[in-house]
Amino acid sequence: MAMAIPGNMAREMVDEVIEFTRSYTIWRELMEKSHSIIRTTHTDFFLTVTNSMVLAFCVGTYQLFDKNSRTKSLCRLIADLRPSDAALAQRLDSQIKGQEPILEILFHIRNNVYGHRNKSKHPRDIFADAKLTPAMMKSVVQLAPEVVSAVAVASGAGKPDDLQMEFRDHERYVLEDTREVLIALQNCTSECLS
Repeated sequence: MAMAIPGNMAREMVDEVIEFTRSYTIWRELMEKSHSIIRTTHTDFFLTVTNSMVLAFCVGTYQLFDKNSRTKSLCRLIADLRPSDAALAQRLDSQIKGQEPILEILFHIRNNVYGHRNKSKHPRDIFADAKLTPAMMKSVVQLAPEVVSAVAVASGAGKPDDLQMEFRDHERYVLEDTREVLIALQNCTSECLS
């Protein structure tokens, strides 16, 4: 049976998901309660960075799970996979469908705050209505690597264990870097205050 997805296209989507998960990992670490004092000390910086990361998260989610047939997305790759492996395509579609309520919330935020600006509602009100939680974001971050890994394996662009290790390594590296930056910022703040 011929592969319906070129390996280079699947690899490109693996790289997109890596960036998506790295960005979420940084955001998650910055928002940890243990960093509340440093966030309070450098309010403007952390508000700017964390707000930018939420923007990137909403836009990234939209890009990864866009169903438009003219775009490059996980949904498009699954559709391309269907002729060669209908069972796998169905399983991946079902996984995405299981997260559809959360995806719709993120699409709504993207469409009304970042992609376009809703003229009748303030972004603060759109977020309040959406009730987006870190747990919702995490479920999308867990879904994306699962889906892209299955597509990459089916296209011959990777092996399951290698892809899992790659995702874990990138998450670990960016988490270590983020913690080092926070420690340096904390040390600088402590020295400046003494």
